[in-house]
Amino acid sequence: SEANRDLGAVSSQYKSELQAANQEIERLSGLDATNKALQEQLDQAELYILVLQARTDVLSAQVAIYDGDYSKASLLLSQTSERLETLATLLPPELRETIDALQTRLELALSEIEKKDPAALADLGVLSTKLLELEDAIIH
Repeated sequence: SEANRDLGAVSSQYKSELQAANQEIERLSGLDATNKALQEQLDQAELYILVLQARTDVLSAQVAIYDGDYSKASLLLSQTSERLETLATLLPPELRETIDALQTRLELALSEIEKKDPAALADLGVLSTKLLELEDAIIH
């Protein structure tokens, strides 16, 4: 009868809408997974950039010290501590303690630079090596 046909049509309409909704959920779930993967890649790139910036700071400061320009070396390292702090927030927990050691070495080098002590070169060398090791750990 007509009521059954109407009910069948409504039921068919709901089934069709439900199927469309389920397809949209699947599509959005796929986008969510893609978004998460892209965010992880972005975080990884940000980590890498921060390490490279810190390495550049250190290497530039070493060059300044070789040139006898300790105040320039100090200026070149002025953002390094902040970069290391940001790195610490982005690193996996097992690598975070590395940042404490880097900060300590940086503070030592800065105090030597303030005294125009050439020993700062050795501490910056250690800092540079540790940053390179951190870079390797991030990449692999």
